[in-house]
Amino acid sequence: MVSPLAWRHAREARRAQARLLAAGPGVVATWGGTSRGEISLASDLDVLWWSPGPVAAPRVVAKSAAYVDVIRCTGDRDRLRDWATSNGTDLAGVLFARRPRGPAVLVEEFVDVRQRLWDDSRRRALMFVHLVSVACRAPSSQPSLRRAKFDEGGTRGWAWLGDCCRLLTGSPGTSTLRKLQNAVDDGLVGRDVLDAWRRAWRRRVAEERGEPGDGIPAADVAIWRAAVGSLLETAAPWLAESLDVPRPALAAIAESVTSGRSGVIASAAPVSSAHRMLAWMWGEPPTDAELAAALGAPDAWWTANAVLANPESGSDLILALLDHVSQHGEWWRDRNLILYSLRHSSADARVADLVDGLAQHLRDLDLRELRHLRTRLERGRTPDEGHLPDLRRSPLGR
Repeated sequence: MVSPLAWRHAREARRAQARLLAAGPGVVATWGGTSRGEISLASDLDVLWWSPGPVAAPRVVAKSAAYVDVIRCTGDRDRLRDWATSNGTDLAGVLFARRPRGPAVLVEEFVDVRQRLWDDSRRRALMFVHLVSVACRAPSSQPSLRRAKFDEGGTRGWAWLGDCCRLLTGSPGTSTLRKLQNAVDDGLVGRDVLDAWRRAWRRRVAEERGEPGDGIPAADVAIWRAAVGSLLETAAPWLAESLDVPRPALAAIAESVTSGRSGVIASAAPVSSAHRMLAWMWGEPPTDAELAAALGAPDAWWTANAVLANPESGSDLILALLDHVSQHGEWWRDRNLILYSLRHSSADARVADLVDGLAQHLRDLDLRELRHLRTRLERGRTPDEGHLPDLRRSPLGR
């Protein structure tokens, strides 16, 4: 049975898509939690919009969503592919887009581009290690009050685990529960993940209603870690071949996930850009010089994101990364690098000041995060973790 909240969210998604299609010929689809049908009080409305012509996207609002996240691309099908492969957010949007709508010929082109991306084993493998690593490392590097979603064993980690199961098997899938059920049937994870996912979702709903809780039980964190470690071990041959990453490095990550340890990969002499990305995410962060060289090499966005997922990255390194972003002006591609910089536990007043100078390029979401950082710095501590604002009146967004 569909909840009233999910029904309203789906209605808002259809209205948003209709408004985008009315702006000019194009294709719209859902992605993220909207495409999975996993809706809570603080859920975003996730819509993808592609137009082959120079059409300006209208502003889209939705009463039922904390934040309307429209990822948008204009240009031909080659531009669509380049756009999707420039960063992880847009790649995930295209890979897991559901129910594309629009003129039949454009929908056919969109579906063809999406299938070619699914056929690209390296891209799928890169997304796999990115999602696994960020799900494990970001709770420490970018702590959130929304623990039931973002902590280890939270709903985002389970959703990304389901996505990784599909990235391994090579097809998008639908809801997280269905993806996990398929993974159980395929022997990729244990059956205990299904009930653990259901408990995670109930905790998130309760947290967003303001109900008191004690965080994620250690037993459920252990189930999640074991599932991620098991999937990594199964995927290791494919990942090693597709990304040119040494098997011992992948084995060390799998062991670290299960045990909760970090700093497991030596960063010396990485053999590929993907190996370097993993080393900087799971081991020691790079020096400023190493980062500068890597940002001019292939997979620069993935490398930068790895630095921001590492809790050991300092404010000087974040400043160097943001300086690169501001100099190159790829505002859409790098939008979430700015956001994650603001959320990082090492972000200081210098980070806030630098981002403040980029205000004309920021989204409402980024400006809100900038205000949160200023407040945290003024207080000299993070807000009380026992307090979660009423999301029905003041949504926190993602």
